[in-house]
This record gives sequence, structure tokens and C-alpha cells, in this order.
Amino acid sequence: MNRRIYIPNERFDEKEAAKLRETFTDKPAMWRDELPWDWPKRCRQIGVGMAVMYRSDKWKKRGDFEDYKHLCEAKEPWALYAAPGFEIDGIEFCGPEERVEANRMPRSIAILAHFLGIHCRLFERGGRSGFELPKGDQGLFEINIRRAKLAAAKTSRGDLFLTVYKDDTGPLLFLFGKDLDVERDGIVG
Repeated sequence: MNRRIYIPNERFDEKEAAKLRETFTDKPAMWRDELPWDWPKRCRQIGVGMAVMYRSDKWKKRGDFEDYKHLCEAKEPWALYAAPGFEIDGIEFCGPEERVEANRMPRSIAILAHFLGIHCRLFERGGRSGFELPKGDQGLFEINIRRAKLAAAKTSRGDLFLTVYKDDTGPLLFLFGKDLDVERDGIVG
């Protein structure tokens, strides 16, 4: 009987992260850093992402930063997840909670930019499943997190996602989308 042994390949993970960073900035990756946190064991889908805003020196001289806003171009909006403990004063998050499979999450991420904010629609209580996206322009929010960074990575299945994190606390938000990618134009999808 033939057997396949699957071993996490950290070197591939690291190369993939460097490639994402280099594609995004159009510059060679300059450093490697260890982050003092792990992926959360569970996340809650709190709504959908409509745009992400960030500050980057992509395509420019190092240190020459510019603000960017990428609107979701996909037919389906990005799924927006929050890590346990993520809070916004006065907002009660609802939505399905999912287990994060640690073996599918990467060991390396590509730091893309300084995070400025995200435009999103948050679930509200109601509907058959207990939560739903509000109708019209209700439920629109802009989430800003001071001193946060925007990063990209790929799961072991090859699905690209964006994460918003802080160096000391780890991931706070995740964006997943079928067409989400990082290309020379920046974030696409």
C-alpha cells in the first residue's frame, strides 16, 4: 500500500510570503522577523468587507508612503472574520463561529502595509440563521485600528487571505475572498 506523509514545509511557506511581499511592493524582501503569537483557534464571521485602506511605499522609493484604498471588485464581497477578543465599543458582533484549523494556516505571512481601515457591513441579529446583513445602507461601518498592520498569506489549500494584526497581540481581523489576490497592481479581487 502506498502512503503519503504530509509534513509542513516551513521553507515553502517562507518563500511564498517573501514572494507575496515582493510582488506587492515591487522590491526585494529585506528582512525576516519572528512574531510572538499564534493563530486563534476560533474566529467569528462578523460581516463582509467592502474596501481595505492602507499606507504603503509600494512602487516608490523606500519610506515614500502613500495612502491607498482597494474596493472589493469580486462578485461576492469578502468574508470578514474577527479573532476572539476583538471588540468595538457599543457593537455586539454576531455571525457564525468557525474553528481555525491550525494545520491549514501558514507559518509565515507577508507584511504588506500599515493598516488604515476597512469599510464593511456587519451582521445584525435576525433571519433564519439568527443573523443577516442589513438591507440598504444600514450596517455600514469603518473599522480603524491604531498601530495595526496589513499582511497577506496563503492557507495550505492555496487560498489567499488578508489579516490585520498588531505586533504584540496578533491577528484581529481576517478577509477571505474567492478572487482575492496580491499582484503587481497591489491587492486585487
